[in-house]
Amino acid sequence: MTVLSFENIEHMVFNHLEPNRELELPEKAARGSLKHLLDEVTAGRLEKEKASLAKAELKKKYNACLIHAEFMELLKDRILKACWNFKQSDKYINTLTDDFGAIHDMPNTKEYSLYKGMAFIACEYFDDKLAEPQRWSAYRKEMDRLNYLVTSQRDGQQSIEEQSTLAEQRAKVMSDFMEYAFYRIGRGLPKMSEADTELLLDMPSLWNRLLDLAEQGKGTEIENMLEGLRLIYRQMIKTGGR
Repeated sequence: MTVLSFENIEHMVFNHLEPNRELELPEKAARGSLKHLLDEVTAGRLEKEKASLAKAELKKKYNACLIHAEFMELLKDRILKACWNFKQSDKYINTLTDDFGAIHDMPNTKEYSLYKGMAFIACEYFDDKLAEPQRWSAYRKEMDRLNYLVTSQRDGQQSIEEQSTLAEQRAKVMSDFMEYAFYRIGRGLPKMSEADTELLLDMPSLWNRLLDLAEQGKGTEIENMLEGLRLIYRQMIKTGGR
């Protein structure tokens, strides 16, 4: 949204000029407030010094409105892009995360925290609607296969062929487990920093439990624990001064 500067609106009001287009809501509010201020000074009901202070406060409020409008425009553009370019691909997920993450990490959002939250929620909203990337969908099937082999061995129902493939299947699952775990923790959220990663890893008992579950192919239990870590990471983002 291209809007007039406060000085332009001030010039318009004090010179009794009419706008040559329909004003946006912040512009209308600033123009109306300045006209009221001018009327008060002209009628002698407000001293010029006090009027100058009031005008400075109006300018501050107007510029804050413009920052809100800028953030809303950025969010709107990315939401419409997400709706229009909806694809089930790793590349699209990464782009989506980066787009909303860019808003989340903008310096001004530390003061205007509303937009950190909105970008965070919007990214999760669209991310949740995307199918699992093919790589990780296939990985989950490998984990289910491992669980089947472990259960068959425990119940004494494993065939000779299955006995020979258990170790191989376990190695296949474990080789990608940590990457999968951090994908699940961070998907749809702002990119994880090295410091965040180290902090999440600084829970050896929990990760040992996850690794034990992975060796058994217990996908449901793993997902429940990773969701807990995801909630921790979400809270880290909200409170970590990002």
